[in-house]
Amino acid sequence: DSTSIMSTRRLEIIKSLFIENKTVTLKKLSENYLVSQTSVKSDIEAIEEILDDGCGAFLKKGNSGTKLDNISLERKINLCRFTALSLR
Repeated sequence: DSTSIMSTRRLEIIKSLFIENKTVTLKKLSENYLVSQTSVKSDIEAIEEILDDGCGAFLKKGNSGTKLDNISLERKINLCRFTALSLR
């Protein structure tokens, strides 16, 4: 079903950003998942909304793509824990 596919895609994007420390691009993600760049942009916006901990932005967006901003290890761990709870 499309909702579970979207959830899986978002989890994989979170994994790329938080665990693998990758810079992701709309183009590359849309090619990998065979969806539009608009869908990927919506995924990233949803990730930001779901994980908003009130401590400011945690993703840095630029010409080279989107990556995890320089945040403390403690905050990174808390965001990962929150991800696990939010997606249950």
